[in-house]
Amino acid sequence: MGLFSLLAPVYDLLPGIFLQRQTATLLTRMSPAAGKTILDLGGGTGRVARYLRKSGADVWLLDSSLPMLKRAGLALPAGRVFHGDAACLPFHDEFFDLVLIVDAFHHFRRQEQSLKESCRVLRTGGSLYILDFTPQSPLVRLLERLERLAGEESLFLTPEAVQALLPARFVLIKTEYLSSREYLLQAKRGPAP
Repeated sequence: MGLFSLLAPVYDLLPGIFLQRQTATLLTRMSPAAGKTILDLGGGTGRVARYLRKSGADVWLLDSSLPMLKRAGLALPAGRVFHGDAACLPFHDEFFDLVLIVDAFHHFRRQEQSLKESCRVLRTGGSLYILDFTPQSPLVRLLERLERLAGEESLFLTPEAVQALLPARFVLIKTEYLSSREYLLQAKRGPAP
């Protein structure tokens, strides 16, 4: 049983202030989210998805942990919660306006393929948002060690390393450091070459 299967029952009790700040930042950057079709990739229990749904977005969620998804199913309508791998998305090409990866990219085993799939399911002009922790932070390096001890194959990347993995169709790439520990990378999907 993986770490997130064990954490699922108590995951939503973890630092709420941190989540509120992350969510507020995302909503501000994505504004307006209302009316947009959004994929919360690696969305866990649906904590971020709940906020987005309240703002009027049509939110879909995919995660690899069944116990986390069971909890997400309480927050989202039927047919909007999917079990799967971020590197092999079960969605049509150009289906979403936005793809979010919040505090999850470092858990993806096939990071580059996950970015290709995110690009594939985004509409032209759609945006990818990755909010993750930077490995330059001593606290994040400690977190990475702890996650690995718990059996997670976590790999925290700098924003520059993530940007190097992005497919060429992504344009207007912007990185914003939200603190000494976390960053928000935004990339817009451009037209076909």
